Amino acid sequence: MIALPQSALSTRSHERLSARYGFIPTTEIVDAFSREGWTLTSANEAKVRHQSRQGLQRHLLRFAHESQLQLGIKERIETILINSHDGTSSLQIGAGIFRMACANGIVIADNTVASIRLGHHKLNMDTVLNSAHTILGQAEKVSEVIEGWKGTQISEEDAFHLAEQGIKLRWPEAESRPITARVALAVNRSADAHNDLWTTFNRVQENIIRGGQSDLTRISPRGKHFRATRSVKSLAENVRLNKGLWEIASQFAQ
Repeated sequence: MIALPQSALSTRSHERLSARYGFIPTTEIVDAFSREGWTLTSANEAKVRHQSRQGLQRHLLRFAHESQLQLGIKERIETILINSHDGTSSLQIGAGIFRMACANGIVIADNTVASIRLGHHKLNMDTVLNSAHTILGQAEKVSEVIEGWKGTQISEEDAFHLAEQGIKLRWPEAESRPITARVALAVNRSADAHNDLWTTFNRVQENIIRGGQSDLTRISPRGKHFRATRSVKSLAENVRLNKGLWEIASQFAQ
C-alpha cells in the first residue's frame, strides 16, 4: 500500500489564505478516486524552506485506473494529480505513462494531452472527478502516440540531436553539462537496444532524470571530471523535464 506524504494528509489550508479558498483534503480525493476505480501507485511531495508551509506544500500523486490495470500491457496510462494547500499551486490533473521495463514515470506534455488546472476557488469534488475522467478518456490517444513512436525509426544523427536537446533542457549552461549525448543514449537493458523513437526517448529520459551517469570526456571549468549525475529530486523539476523531453521527442514524430 502506498503511503501518502504529510502534505496530502493535511486537514487544513495555510492560514494566510482567505475564506474564498476552496479547501478539499487530498485524502478525500484519494478516497473518491478509489471508489471510481483508481488505485494509488505513487506519491511524493516538494521540499519547502519555510516551516509555515511544511505539511501543506505541493504534492504529486499517480493513479492507475482499473481499465488500464486489466490490459496487461508494457505501458499503462496513469492519471496524475498535483495539489497543494499553501496556495502555491492550482489543483492539476494530467496524464502520465508508467513503463514496466524500468519503472520510470513519464509525464505527458500538454501538446498531446492537455492537463486540467482547477483553481481552488469554487472547487468541488464533482469537478475534480469529471476532470479525471476527461483525462482517462484520452488514454486511447496516448496509446496511439506510443505505437506511432514505436513504429518510427530514427537515425543516429537524430538520436544524438534528441539527446543533446534533453541534456540542454536539464543543464542549460554548456560548461555545466556533465554528460554528452553518447552517455544520455546509453542502453541499460537489452530490451532498450532498439532505434525506434519510443525506445530512444525512454533511454534519454531515464539517463537524464534518474542520475548515476558518468562521462570521462567532460571536464568542468575547474579542470576536473564531473561527478556522477544526481537524480532529479525536485517535484516541479521532474515534471518540467518530463514534459520538455516529451515535447522534444514529439518533433521527431512529425
